[in-house]
Amino acid sequence: METLTGVCEGVEPGNGAALIARSLSLAEISLPGPPDLCHFEKEFEKNYLVWRVENKTTAGYFHYVVGADTSSPAAVSTYMRSLVDRQENAGWMSEGRWRITKGTFCIFNAFSRCDVRVEVKFPGQTTVYAVNYRGERIEVDEMLWKEAFVSSCIRSLSLSYAHTRTYQHTKLENAVLTDGHGPNVRMISVQNIVYERPLASAALEEDFLIAVVSLLPRAAVLCPLALKAGHSAYNMMIHT
Repeated sequence: METLTGVCEGVEPGNGAALIARSLSLAEISLPGPPDLCHFEKEFEKNYLVWRVENKTTAGYFHYVVGADTSSPAAVSTYMRSLVDRQENAGWMSEGRWRITKGTFCIFNAFSRCDVRVEVKFPGQTTVYAVNYRGERIEVDEMLWKEAFVSSCIRSLSLSYAHTRTYQHTKLENAVLTDGHGPNVRMISVQNIVYERPLASAALEEDFLIAVVSLLPRAAVLCPLALKAGHSAYNMMIHT
């Protein structure tokens, strides 16, 4: 099988389509932003003629994540590597097997309105970069990552609460979220969202609170447009 055990993955019409669509929608994303995106590139190798290049088929799979530890690139890398172990094994009569060759984890930074991404090659190195609304690749410094971490936690806390309060009484297959507005808006099926426990440890919660305090002077950027002129207390960060 090509899927991850316990994860309802979406299948792309073309490898990388989910990442391209997310990049195109960055200028139109509504705050606090969409759930974090986890994208995997998988390769199918047949059990015969394994030395031939044309023997390999590549496909893209993705799911959304709410509540994963995004406190550091290492924590995100650990999450993706844990999923590699959940790749389902093919049966003994199978023609071949699927293996994950690359993963990309995307965190929307609601402060700087860019997508911070961690790219992991299996096995191999980890690369951290960001993409802005113009499609430009930019370097990620400590502040940019801190903003992404707080943004991710805000979404995790609010969406986890909404999931508990709302979707427990609805049919999940009919529930959707959107990642913004305009022509590039994407409908996100709740089926494709993995819910982890947000801020699962005391240490992680402490890291989040320290980061929130340091970003309070910039909290006004998270205000809805109607509240921009109001006090910074009326924004998503303090409300959450």
